[in-house]
Amino acid sequence: CTDPGLSQYYYSRRHSRNIRFKDLPMEIDAVGIWSPWAVLWFCCFMVAPVAYIYILLMLLRDLCIYFPETIHQTLQTYVPWLARLADMMNNASRIVDYWCLVEGLFFIACQMKISLLQRKDPLEASLSAAPMMDPEDRRILWDRIMDSEKDDPVSFISGWFFDEPIEKISRYDVYDFVCWSMFDSRNQEHLTTEELHDLECFLEDIEYRISLQLYGEADDNSNEV
Repeated sequence: CTDPGLSQYYYSRRHSRNIRFKDLPMEIDAVGIWSPWAVLWFCCFMVAPVAYIYILLMLLRDLCIYFPETIHQTLQTYVPWLARLADMMNNASRIVDYWCLVEGLFFIACQMKISLLQRKDPLEASLSAAPMMDPEDRRILWDRIMDSEKDDPVSFISGWFFDEPIEKISRYDVYDFVCWSMFDSRNQEHLTTEELHDLECFLEDIEYRISLQLYGEADDNSNEV
């Protein structure tokens, strides 16, 4: 990338800290976070934090039981509401205790698995950390990629598919690859209408370039009767 500004904007991770969920593109008249699926996702997302809060309360309950003259009396003196909460935890179900412990351990295991996969695939991790591109910047980046690969677009595509012959790579495969590489590693169903249109334009562009390399330009005289 020869443009320092674009390189810093797209490849630097420093700016990604300012990206918020509301910065993600949305369709016109989209329901957003108030849709039923979004509410369900939020409830599932809050399971782990609630489990950890419950585990802390379990720990406080056990400390009050084993150290009644120090911890429990101190809480009754200075933080009475917390002492009452610890007393209420004595009536909690053991099934809920075990479920929260399993949920907390499962969340830690998932995070460790994600971290391991990102270390194995640094490209995927860098794409997920990069800030989202503007449509115009994305088109500029695409033009630069195509300009650098104009001599052999077939090898460019097949190289991303472990040197699979171009005849065995489907249109959907290229569609999915372009979506992953040019649209912040998102899936096709997460793109807006405008982004889907850009994705289709990118695909038609690479198809045209591959067709030129494989078959050459069409001869107008051959179409004459």
